[in-house]
Amino acid sequence: MKDYEFISYTQYPEDQYVNASCKLRVMGRFVVTYVEKKNTKSGGTFWDTMSSGMTVQGEKKYAKAFKDPLIEEEEITDFIRANVKRVTASPSALQMSGSIANPYPHLQNGVAENESVPF
Repeated sequence: MKDYEFISYTQYPEDQYVNASCKLRVMGRFVVTYVEKKNTKSGGTFWDTMSSGMTVQGEKKYAKAFKDPLIEEEEITDFIRANVKRVTASPSALQMSGSIANPYPHLQNGVAENESVPF
């Protein structure tokens, strides 16, 4: 498994298109939001990165906010599902990791802990 860290999970019971969102740290430096989208035709759901839709020459096109060819989508969605299951089974699991209070544990007031300040 690649370098993923589960940061947060939020549900949206009132939204007709999105069931939930989660933030992940990918490769130790990118914070990416994935959303659990509702399939309005089948009633199912699926995880995908956030995207924006726009009309180009009369056709609806979608642009993803984050796409890395080195990340296998099935691997990352399995990681998300496992962590969502863990967090929803025990809501304190995410809080105990410290991720809610400080989503960047390697930073201290915006300065990397292992960096020395030159002044």
